[in-house]
Amino acid sequence: MHIDEGIYVIGDVHGEFGRLNTWLNYKQPSIVLQCGDFGYWPNEKAKRGSRWKKPLVPKMNDTTLYWCDGNHEDFHALQERPSDEVHPNVFYMPRGTTLELPDGRTVLFMGGAESHDKEWRIEYEANGGDKIWFSEERITEQNIHNLPDKRIDIIISHAAPREFDIWGGGHDMLQHDPSRLALSSVLHRYKEHKPLWFFGHYHARIKGEYHGVKYHGLNKIGDTDWWLPLFK
Repeated sequence: MHIDEGIYVIGDVHGEFGRLNTWLNYKQPSIVLQCGDFGYWPNEKAKRGSRWKKPLVPKMNDTTLYWCDGNHEDFHALQERPSDEVHPNVFYMPRGTTLELPDGRTVLFMGGAESHDKEWRIEYEANGGDKIWFSEERITEQNIHNLPDKRIDIIISHAAPREFDIWGGGHDMLQHDPSRLALSSVLHRYKEHKPLWFFGHYHARIKGEYHGVKYHGLNKIGDTDWWLPLFK
């Protein structure tokens, strides 16, 4: 296994940009691929709590950061963004977007997941307060229909396909998430390419393999095992 020290994959950031800045200044990566729940909450009216009252995105040096949506972003603000470059060198990667790395490998971004605690939240269109959720967080059939017809070497998602054993021993209390079923379609479309797959969402370090597809779940920022150097 060859590790590319210039490219890293990171898990959920949740708007903790101070922690992210500290890590960026220490590691000095060239490229960062982020697995959703980045913390895009630029509108005060759509905050989830006081901890989101922070700068929109981290201060960046020479790093270029690419992130996909999780289930905790301001999806209305995402729809209204003037550009995918939401901050200098910080790019939102919509579902189905690809990125070619310097070594020629192609990365597919497929964000989205359904909030497992949404029964305790209020949909944003009905209430603009705290503890809200957005219907747009779900992966849609149209997202799957728009998948590119090309070789995919790396997949960055927020949730994981149903086939991935995320808790160990086959016991999976989040099988009901429809976004996981949608990601299963992504898996079966590209599994013959044996892509590396990275995801966040579950706030745990997860590692496994499914029919030659090696997958890695990352913890959230501030905990252990929330980042990995990309390897070949």
